[in-house]
Amino acid sequence: MGFQEIGLTPQSEAKIIRLYRALPDDNQTTSFDCSAQERLESYPSEAMRSVLTQVRMAAERQTTILLLGETGSGKDHLARFIHKLSRWASGPYFSLNCAAVSHELAESELFGHERGAFTGAYGRKRGLLELAEDGTLLLNEVGELSLPLQAKLLSFLDTREFTRVGGEKTIRVNSRLITATNRDLEADVESGKFRRDLFYRLNVVSITMPPLRRRREDIPILAREIIDELRKDMQLPGMPEIDPAAMNALMGYSWPGNVRELRNVLERALMSDDKVICASNLCLKHKPDTWSFTISFPTDCSLNDTTRELKASLVKEALRRSGGCRDDAARLLKISRHSLKHYINSLGLKED
Repeated sequence: MGFQEIGLTPQSEAKIIRLYRALPDDNQTTSFDCSAQERLESYPSEAMRSVLTQVRMAAERQTTILLLGETGSGKDHLARFIHKLSRWASGPYFSLNCAAVSHELAESELFGHERGAFTGAYGRKRGLLELAEDGTLLLNEVGELSLPLQAKLLSFLDTREFTRVGGEKTIRVNSRLITATNRDLEADVESGKFRRDLFYRLNVVSITMPPLRRRREDIPILAREIIDELRKDMQLPGMPEIDPAAMNALMGYSWPGNVRELRNVLERALMSDDKVICASNLCLKHKPDTWSFTISFPTDCSLNDTTRELKASLVKEALRRSGGCRDDAARLLKISRHSLKHYINSLGLKED
């Protein structure tokens, strides 16, 4: 049963919506925990300080924001923080995971539908864009939208108007749209998977959420925040501590799954019912973080050829460890991104 069907006004509907709390992966509105968002500003890493500077500037403007970054890095939390700082902060906040809904249902989720629009449409449904009036809608994994739906989204961004599925009435809304993806949209544009005009329309302001391996200084604060949340969810009697060896293990791990993996690791550790989290509770599968380059001596190659081979091997290893991210690879090698590009080109390397 929809809100309109039980006689609620849009204003009272928005107030009720903000009382809900859904699981992170649900395509629903989430409650807004202001204190949790304020803790973002306490993170000490340079990478996060740089991101928050961009966020504050972008939040004040009405422009569309594109959030980039690896899966599990916290783009949804960043979107909530932008909402809090924006002129739409008093309005509702919604999030739709475009990868979690079928292409057939995505249009109805976004734009709503009229009764009889398709089989199973027994009544009118307001879409998330309409429900987010005077608020914010995050389209997570926007790169998963079908091409026809991309065209309709582009039309909305240009006019701020749309029609429900099966409807004729034009609806105009005032809502903030934030999009997020872990895909390389530029590559998807070149391959025809993503509309070029929509990419340009979304990419007015882009902010990249750094992976956890680039913000290790934040791990002690993050870990304690997550443990406090899990403690409440699991109804544990006290606040578990993390012993120094366990914290060193957390700081030394590469975190391919980012903050989402950190949460899973800590949740598993809390199931032991120990008052102190030890390194053995974490069950981290540390892989040896070593690298070697071997040559025989004397060698048939000249010193210049051997040096060139060594440089090529170092660059390839840095790119492998950084998951292909040139910024991270350059940082590992302690050179600029421009210098890394020069090495890749001059050494004739091809990235996987």
